[in-house]
Amino acid sequence: SRLEAWELDTHLLRVGQLDGFHNLVYNVIDRMPARNIRDYENIIARLRALPAYVDQNITMLDESIASGMMQSRVVAELVIQQIEAQLKQDAEHTELLKSFRAFPVAIPQTEQERLRREALEAYDQKFLPAWQKLHAYMAASYLPHVRSSDSVSSMMGGRAAYVVLIHRLTTTTMSPAEIHKLGEQEVSRIEAAMMAIIKGSGSQDSIADFQKRLDRSEEHTSE
Repeated sequence: SRLEAWELDTHLLRVGQLDGFHNLVYNVIDRMPARNIRDYENIIARLRALPAYVDQNITMLDESIASGMMQSRVVAELVIQQIEAQLKQDAEHTELLKSFRAFPVAIPQTEQERLRREALEAYDQKFLPAWQKLHAYMAASYLPHVRSSDSVSSMMGGRAAYVVLIHRLTTTTMSPAEIHKLGEQEVSRIEAAMMAIIKGSGSQDSIADFQKRLDRSEEHTSE
C-alpha cells in the first residue's frame, strides 16, 4: 500500500490551511535556534531565500493544476485568507522576526543592531514581495481551478486514489463502500443499545428527546 500511495503524487497538494507550504515557513523559523550570531544569520538567510522558495512552489502548483491534483475551494479560500493575514503583519508583530526583538545578552549591541537591520530588510524586501506574489497567484491562477467538491473522489483519478489512501492510512483492506456499510451497522447497533437503556429507565422518548431531557436535568449536570 505504501508503494501504491507513492504513485499518487500527493506532494502536489501543496496548499493546505494546516500544513501548507506557506505555514511551513513559520514553523521552520519558529524551530530554528537563536543563541548566537551564526544562528541569527541563518534565520536571515532563510528569509532572503523566500522568493526562490515561493517560485519553486508556484512551479509545483502549476503542475498541480495541469494534473488536476487540486484542493477544494474551501481549503484554497482559507489559505488565501491566511496569506492575507500574514501580509498584514508588520515587522514589529510578525512571528518570523520574534527572535530579533530580544537577543541573548552575550551578543554585542552593535551586532544586535546589525542583525535586526538585516532582518528587517529581508522581511520588507524579500518576504513581503514574495508573499504578495503568492497571494496574487493563489487568487488569480490557483483558485479558478480548484476541484468541484470537497471529496477526494472529485479529483482526477480520485476514486481510485481514495481506495489506495484507505489501505495506506488504516489497518484495513476494506473498500470504501464496505467501510460505509460497517459504519451504518455500528450506528444501528449503538442506537439499539441506547434505546434499550432508555426503555429500561421507563421512558418512551426518542434518543434525541431523552438526551435533551438529560441535558436539562440538574441530577446529570456537573458544575
